Amino acid sequence: MEAKQRLGTWFVGIFSVLVGFFSPIQLLLYAIVTTVLIDTITALLRDWSKIYRKKIPYWRRMLLYFQCIKSSGLRRTVLKLFLYCIGLMGFYLAEISIFSTTVYISNMIGAIILMTELKSICENIDIVLDTDIFTSIFKIFRNMTLKKIDNKINKKETKYEDINDYSSDSNQ
Repeated sequence: MEAKQRLGTWFVGIFSVLVGFFSPIQLLLYAIVTTVLIDTITALLRDWSKIYRKKIPYWRRMLLYFQCIKSSGLRRTVLKLFLYCIGLMGFYLAEISIFSTTVYISNMIGAIILMTELKSICENIDIVLDTDIFTSIFKIFRNMTLKKIDNKINKKETKYEDINDYSSDSNQ
């Protein structure tokens, strides 16, 4: 009986240390889990909307609705969730191990994962609604972000060029 209690104490202690260590990326992990679940729901709605548009009897359509939910699709969702979370935690662990502080590499990886899932959600919603609104909004947002990144890169290069110009003038 005492051995089980010690084992439970060790388990709680190790679990508490892991939760405390990964607490800086906890919100990012919650966001990833939420977007993957929303992506799964919108993919299911996408498949249902394709069936709904077919001109078949109501009872046959109901049978097809339940055939959309497959164990292989749910297995892929669970695997995707597991790999995303373990991968993000691995990047965070490597980031802390190498730099001994966070340099936001794990946040960038999490943002890439979130943007991928949001793009998939937008595509699924566009298929359900039979429009291109959400995909075009996503493309506009992506282009704005890329322009902002490009401007920041170019401004940094000009600052370095200005410093080099001043240093070359003082040497002459």
